Amino acid sequence: MSKAMGYREALKYLYSFLNYEVKTDYAYPRDLNLRRMLFLMKLFGAPQRKLPFVLVAGTKGKGSTACFLSSILLRGGYKTGLYTSPHLHDPRERILISGRKVSKKDFAGLLNKIKKKISRYPLPAGLGKITFFELLTTAAFICFAERKVDIAVLEVGLGGRLDATNIVTPLVSIITPISYDHQDKLGGTLTEIADEKMRIVKKKGFFVSAVQPPAVHRLFEKWAKRQRAKSFFGGKDFKPENREVSADGSRFDFFNAEGKLNHLWIRMPGHFQVENAACAIQAACILQTNFGFKLGEKNIRSGLKSACWPGRFQIICRDPFVVLDGAHNGASFQALRQSVRDLFGERKITMIFGLSKDKDLPRILPELSRFSLKRIIVTQAKNPRAFPAEDLFVKVRGEMPSAEHSPELKESLQSAFCQRTKDDIFLITGSFFLVAEAETLLKASKSLAEVR
Repeated sequence: MSKAMGYREALKYLYSFLNYEVKTDYAYPRDLNLRRMLFLMKLFGAPQRKLPFVLVAGTKGKGSTACFLSSILLRGGYKTGLYTSPHLHDPRERILISGRKVSKKDFAGLLNKIKKKISRYPLPAGLGKITFFELLTTAAFICFAERKVDIAVLEVGLGGRLDATNIVTPLVSIITPISYDHQDKLGGTLTEIADEKMRIVKKKGFFVSAVQPPAVHRLFEKWAKRQRAKSFFGGKDFKPENREVSADGSRFDFFNAEGKLNHLWIRMPGHFQVENAACAIQAACILQTNFGFKLGEKNIRSGLKSACWPGRFQIICRDPFVVLDGAHNGASFQALRQSVRDLFGERKITMIFGLSKDKDLPRILPELSRFSLKRIIVTQAKNPRAFPAEDLFVKVRGEMPSAEHSPELKESLQSAFCQRTKDDIFLITGSFFLVAEAETLLKASKSLAEVR
């Protein structure tokens, strides 16, 4: 019998699997299917059938929405699983039990169980290779079942139809705003992208949708009718109003058919986070009305207030302001620009920008040029997916001739901060890889002047 893996060995084992979050030159749908996940689930007694789930898809805001709902459920006294991606620093961030990461020992234990099973029962020929994401999703299902959570909230990884999470029959399916991203995999039009994502809505289920472009809204209405799903659309069946947004957070009122909640507060700033919170509230109302979850106004208020989601308009310093945001497509940069304007008016910002090479730069560049910029420094994260800084710089400079570049993030931060004043605003954005690296550098430094 082989020796059980410790935590470091378990991480090495995990990263030995094909990782489509890093390797993006794969064929969709040839290389993705649900049969591998169903085979893995069968090995472990089908844990995905033993729990109630909420499934969250969308182009932007799905992680924040899942976080809001998980926090509401937790405040209601429910043992809640939360599965999200990507992580910033540690894969254990993806699998939370009532807001806490599993221990290193337990994480290694999960991977040991999976390794033992798939060594004994290899994947049948023709199913392809197990991926990094599928392995982690399997670990999440096993963990949630073993810990006997009351409910689990799952964030879809890519698309919806063929995503590893889409083997569950959720109590509620949520789809956040649809925009352009992963067109090489999901399709070149909004309706093609939406068609992939709407497949998480199952027959006779409950469906919550954020406000969508008209063509997407019509498509979702047709799909919900075909599935005989009970649908709730943002702007029509529920909506947030009377918003007040500041650097400290956002206040708003919420309306739906069941009534009104006044003066709700979230610590995450930005209008887009208000929209995400509204989807989570509507899902919580459905869980209470239709599935017996006791989630009163007090739980909703305290859950929203306590929810925190790193890397999404995260203000890491206030003197001067330093903001980390993982925006990585045209729509998310549009929302980011609105949030910057809401919080800081027309004050000019210094942007440190790096992107993954599979992202839709032609849709991002026009949004970048609309920011009120003092400087823009193009850089890259230490990640195989990173768009090489020099190549990205050439593209950005074509739209913004005053752009600068530095091949390493640390040098970019040093260049930006050495000329700072107390009124400056620094925005580090373009990918979660870049945001994670920046957070590590900034937290390791005693001051902005000492970024090392």
